[in-house]
Amino acid sequence: MQTISYTDARNQLAGLMESTIRNREPMTITKNGEGKVVMVVAPDHPGTPSRLSNRRKEIDHPPMPLSLRSLKIF
Repeated sequence: MQTISYTDARNQLAGLMESTIRNREPMTITKNGEGKVVMVVAPDHPGTPSRLSNRRKEIDHPPMPLSLRSLKIF
């Protein structure tokens, strides 16, 4: 994961966004030497609505255990 300071990120934001999208590699933005923010491609973020929607489906309808799937009911 690449790390960049807040000042450099601010000055290069457009290029950093393009690089993050192209490489699909998260980037840490630091302030006063501490990691404060991570830039990620939206579809890769666990809080993206499509990922939350898929996760909600898993919670509402969890996969059936293998032992129950193979059970034959007559």
